[in-house]
This record gives sequence, C-alpha cells and structure tokens, in this order.
Amino acid sequence: MDYKRFETLSLSDEEYNHYKANEIDYKKKHSKLINKARESSKPEKCYICGKQCSSFCNSHSIPRFILKNISDNGMIHTPAWFIKNIPFVDKEVGINKTGVFKIICKECDSKVFTDYENEDNYKSIPTQIMLSQIALKNSLKQISKKQLESQLHQEIPPPLNISSIEEMPLEPILQYMFAQFITDILDTSEAIDDYDYAQEFLKILSKSNDYRYHIGYSIKLDYVVPYAFQSQIMLTHDLYGSIINRNYDMSPEYRIQNIDICVFPLKETSQIFIFTRSDFTRYSKFYEQLNKLSQKDALSIINYIILVFSEEVYFNPNINLKLSEEKELSDCIAKVAEIIDIRSVSPNEVEKNHMNRFSFSNHKNIPNLLSLEFQIKGE
Repeated sequence: MDYKRFETLSLSDEEYNHYKANEIDYKKKHSKLINKARESSKPEKCYICGKQCSSFCNSHSIPRFILKNISDNGMIHTPAWFIKNIPFVDKEVGINKTGVFKIICKECDSKVFTDYENEDNYKSIPTQIMLSQIALKNSLKQISKKQLESQLHQEIPPPLNISSIEEMPLEPILQYMFAQFITDILDTSEAIDDYDYAQEFLKILSKSNDYRYHIGYSIKLDYVVPYAFQSQIMLTHDLYGSIINRNYDMSPEYRIQNIDICVFPLKETSQIFIFTRSDFTRYSKFYEQLNKLSQKDALSIINYIILVFSEEVYFNPNINLKLSEEKELSDCIAKVAEIIDIRSVSPNEVEKNHMNRFSFSNHKNIPNLLSLEFQIKGE
C-alpha cells in the first residue's frame, strides 16, 4: 500500500537551515508564483452585486471588531507562530491583513454583513439573518481561496502532481513549496452552492419565518478566549467513529457537508457556536454527543477540531504556554492530512487511516485554549 505523505508542515532542521541560508531566493520564487496566480485569478466583477470592479475590498473573514479584541498593538499571531521550521508563512500579521480576501466590492462588504458584524447583536443567540451572513462570508472566502489555488495549480511546473512530487529531482524546499499548493480539492461547486443557499435565504428572510440554519451547539463564556475563528470545517466522523463524510468519495452526486464554527472573543465575554444548513442532517448525532459532554470536554473537543482541521485561526500574541504545551500545540497544528494516491487505496482504508490519525480521543493531548486557564485578562 503506497501512501504518499506530507505529514507535517515543518521542515527538518537541515532543510530549514538550508532554507534560511537561501531565504531571499526562495521567497522570491514563492512570491512570484503567488502574485502571478493572484493576478490571474482576480475577478472582473464583484461576486455579490455583479458590478464591474477595478479595486476590490479587503474583506475580513472574521469581523474586525473581534480581531481587535485579541490583538496586541495591532498585531495577531497566525498558527505558524507555534510551528518550528516552517517556511514562507508569516508568523504574525497586522489586523488589516488578517484573514482577508478580495472578490467583493467595498459597498457590498459594508452593507451585506451589517447584522453579524455588529458587536451589540451578541447579547443573545445569533439570529437566522446573522447565521446566513456568516455562512455567506465563509462561502465567499472558500470560493476566493479555491480560485487562487486553482490558478496556482496552473502555474506549478509540469509534471508535478500528487503521485510524482516526492520523486521529482527538486530541492526538498521546492518540493515542500509545491506540495502546499496541490493538497486541497479545487472544486468550487460546493462552496458556490453554499453561497447560493445563503444568498437566496437573505433575499426572502424579511418575508419568511423559515429556518435555514440549525445551531447544534452554542455557549457564552464569561471570559475572553485567546483566539478568534470563523470558518467551515468538514468532519469525517463523529465522536464515536461513525462516518459523517466520505471525503474521498468522488462520485458527482455525493455532497460533502460542512459545519460552520465561530469562536468570537468579545470585550468581556466570548460567544462560541456551531451551526449547519438545516438540510445537512449528517451531524445530528455529533451534536447530540457534543451537548452531552461537560462544558470542559465540549470546549476541548471544539478546540481540537479547530486547531487540527483549519489554518483560519488567529491568536492573541500573549498566550502563556509551558514548554510541554508549546510542543503539544506545535505538533497538533503542524500535522496535516496525508496526500494519498486514492487509486491504490480502498475508501475503507482511507477512512480508517484518517480516523486513527485524527481521533477525537486525542483532544486532551493538547492545551485547551478555550478554557478559563488561557483567558485574556483585562488590564
């Protein structure tokens, strides 16, 4: 059985030392690829209103007021901060550059998301219109990301692909760089479907009492957690190993179902909630299992899901970790899913391997940054 693996985002010490010695050259190659792909994937029209647009808005995937609550002197740490020997990625960024994408105009960005981007609206459980705006923003970010990645694939020198990259006569650093560009599924159809679902609901919401989104878990904490998160995540299995999504099922009629997770640190409290489209029913047992757990364990599970399955998380720079906790967090964040030649592996083997590698039983092996222990303390 031939698994093709890029198991961690970290380079070896030897590779990283080589990278640092030639960092300027490598960063030029990396930037050239990214900038060319970004220019080629730039749309001509705003994705929401369809108007011609020469300059697109820097739309934040997480509301700016939330990012301010975790920043220190305007700076925020990315997941790369915790990973040893990671090239090409910024370890800290300013608020203006945190989680931004550019496919909508400034007018739409300022008008379409007003309910969920208003801090005063988080005194109670988010409304249907807030959930639909969040889902709309998440789907737009995914569309933007996949359009860029699709263009990156076209820029990568042939014949690099999933099955050949390790055998290519390239330096390990360049193998690593190209590998990061080919790991994601590039199909935008599901993200577009999620966008259409949210957009349609927003149009009829004022005339309808319909519920298009289901909140499966929600909690308000009386302290400020040290990271912010807002994105879609796909789970392959629930807490007891039952299948939710067969992520290597390539049949055109099979639809991956995602959950939307939000971790919003407010000025004195935090709002954490998970929701799905109401027609996504595969998560019902997962929600039941999560709600039966103690608050401590439920937050630990959510923390594990976010840190293992997404890079769209942003941290307060002053998180106080012990050395052992730093190592645990680094290993967790750096772990990535294998690149697998699915032609040589049965779907059942893929699912079993993924389940073992990302078992929820591991959630207590990393620091639970959503717990009271790691709160941001007021001045």
